[in-house]
Amino acid sequence: MIKFGGFDKDGQALHIACVTHRYSDLPMKGLGKSMESVGMDEPVIIPQSATLEGVTWGYTEAEIERRAYELKAEVKWMELPPQNAADERKVQMWFHNGG
Repeated sequence: MIKFGGFDKDGQALHIACVTHRYSDLPMKGLGKSMESVGMDEPVIIPQSATLEGVTWGYTEAEIERRAYELKAEVKWMELPPQNAADERKVQMWFHNGG
């Protein structure tokens, strides 16, 4: 994901590459994945299989909502197209402040 970073002294738009997080790399927080390291407009790539992990996913959803409240942000979701036919379905989640 690329973020708009304002304009330089010549009036050219600055684009900043932001951090992308993989769900599997996020540390555990209790029974779910921690969102502490995820900032505004930093996508988290989540495989569909992670959403099927009943208890872990339930606690992770609560952690997503907690982090959104902390950041005063909305949670945005987008399904990602598969890279190939054998690729697992994935979604991208990020915190966004539209204000």
